[in-house]
Amino acid sequence: MSSVQVLVGCVVLLAMAGGLIGSLRLLDLVGRATPRSVSPRPATRGERPSRHDDGTWPSYGWVLAEQALARSETTPVTRVR
Repeated sequence: MSSVQVLVGCVVLLAMAGGLIGSLRLLDLVGRATPRSVSPRPATRGERPSRHDDGTWPSYGWVLAEQALARSETTPVTRVR
């Protein structure tokens, strides 16, 4: 084996290790962004979501769903025939 092949092999191994570390960091960030427990009392409409008991915040999708629900109740619904 030539030294060039060894060098290329080392670069490939380092790139694979970097990709693995990056994917683990991404999974950790996603895990921190999602709530790990359900709030004991769900927020009512118009109320801002509060922090869960374990210190995490509600997921962003939950906040968007609450905002969409609040908009749909204030906007009159028109039917098209």
